[in-house]
Amino acid sequence: QMANADVTDETLQYLEGMKRLRELDLNDTRITDVGLQTLSRLPALQILRLRKTQVSDQGFRDDLMGKRTLLELDMRQTDVASKTLRAWKAENKDQRKCLR
Repeated sequence: QMANADVTDETLQYLEGMKRLRELDLNDTRITDVGLQTLSRLPALQILRLRKTQVSDQGFRDDLMGKRTLLELDMRQTDVASKTLRAWKAENKDQRKCLR
């Protein structure tokens, strides 16, 4: 869990190489679209919480939309569109869930 207002995109560099990291709580952090690029490279990431962060719809579509390992998201109070999240969930509706 890294849910802390001091966590920024630069902080995420410490996660690089964590090949078995499955769950990550980044709620209430200063993560932006730049940080999503780092998260997209975590091969085992399944559960991701990004509530009240500065990620955008475009950033999510560019970096996380196609990430097959992601099964659960918390995207409340972000700029990611409901339409985008419905499309993400529809790709694997039996296993994926999202809080919006």
